[in-house]
Amino acid sequence: MREITVRPHLYKQFGSKNGVHFRLITNSCIAGEFSIDDNGMYQSVAVVPLSKSDEMNRLLEGLPRPLHVLVILPETLFQSPSQEVLGNQCKLLVIPCNSTEIASADISHYLQVMESTDPIAQKEWSDRFFALGEKSQFLLMVDNTFGTEAKFEHLAEDYEWFEQLGPLEYGGQQFAPSGEVSVLPLFHGNYDSERRLRVNGRISLYGLPIVNSGKPSFLRSDQNKIFQRLSVLNSHPVIATVTNGVIDSLEATSEEARTASEMLEMLFSVDSRYRIIWEIGFGANTEMEVIKANRSPNESYGHRNGAIHWGLGLTPWTQYHIDIICPNTLIQSDGGEVLAGGHTNYHDLRRGIGTRILRQAAIGCPCIA
Repeated sequence: MREITVRPHLYKQFGSKNGVHFRLITNSCIAGEFSIDDNGMYQSVAVVPLSKSDEMNRLLEGLPRPLHVLVILPETLFQSPSQEVLGNQCKLLVIPCNSTEIASADISHYLQVMESTDPIAQKEWSDRFFALGEKSQFLLMVDNTFGTEAKFEHLAEDYEWFEQLGPLEYGGQQFAPSGEVSVLPLFHGNYDSERRLRVNGRISLYGLPIVNSGKPSFLRSDQNKIFQRLSVLNSHPVIATVTNGVIDSLEATSEEARTASEMLEMLFSVDSRYRIIWEIGFGANTEMEVIKANRSPNESYGHRNGAIHWGLGLTPWTQYHIDIICPNTLIQSDGGEVLAGGHTNYHDLRRGIGTRILRQAAIGCPCIA
């Protein structure tokens, strides 16, 4: 790895730096590759090496307070610390970079995105998204290019909605670069393989795939092979017919698209749970330039006005969690207003009363148990 410069004073999620300490926690084997430039705004700064993943809680408890922490652990699958460990004088940002391969240039790229990220603007986007969603009886996922449309009954009480965006409060933690709203068929955080997101219709799998791996043993070469075959979706979409949140069939839109449809069919054959849409996410980071490679932080990619991604598989029950980011898809209310996709004025919102959607700040990634 080449030297990577961390500039924590530019990360707006952290808020005021006066009298606060900053610590970068990273793997011992690469700790020497990082430097910190805080422009003299923090009380103290340091790189803290982590040797073993189970040392995280002890390490955090021994750091000074008040504290801002950035975690970058390419060699370790990050486990979110509890609220008790963080306490009420610590804010924590994590670049998730173990479930896929990542290079030093990628880490530098995402740090630059963090510097440009506006948490207030993301919060305004999210507030508008939920305000329109609460007024609408259903959402439509529409791709006008390929003539697909699916209806999502999004107001079910057995869903849980999560947010990874906006300013951090003390005691809070957030993935970075931030910018995601997601919904899963959960109930108070309990996973149930029989629950479904009520999606019905046809969807275009047209965009960028990400193949994230969970805890079990796997080969990077196999993970990359899956990604490479799905990556043709960047230019050759596959149309999925969905019934009650389960993919019934796939249709390749071209001969080239068969590479991706056949890969998905193989996954379905090996583990039928890959047919289930476990997550619908909406990336909200419009400052991010997408990296067309298997790099997990791209999940927050927001295009111009948010970008939907479909999540297949749910670790640790399946080996992989596959996200397919589809910027071409518009998310519309029952009245035709655009919640995400395209370009919309955040403040041009007709007031109304609808069903309240329970929003939660996600601790860690809700699609990785």
